[in-house]
Amino acid sequence: MSRIVLGQGLQDGKAKVSVGGKGTGLAMPALPIAPAALPLRAQLEAANGECWVATYGGFVSTNAAEKFSARSD
Repeated sequence: MSRIVLGQGLQDGKAKVSVGGKGTGLAMPALPIAPAALPLRAQLEAANGECWVATYGGFVSTNAAEKFSARSD
């Protein structure tokens, strides 16, 4: 993992989590993601058991061979 940023979301009760990483430790589907495979669910679990989950599919900005970028639904 190379970068994790936690912040306050735009709405009450919503958190903002931004993660950037690379390497064999990340379980990633093959890119680009087939439209039939959307929505995509991402889960981040901390060592203390805290967990963040987001679903992506409705607001995809990049779906290419080298990058997937989207806002959560």
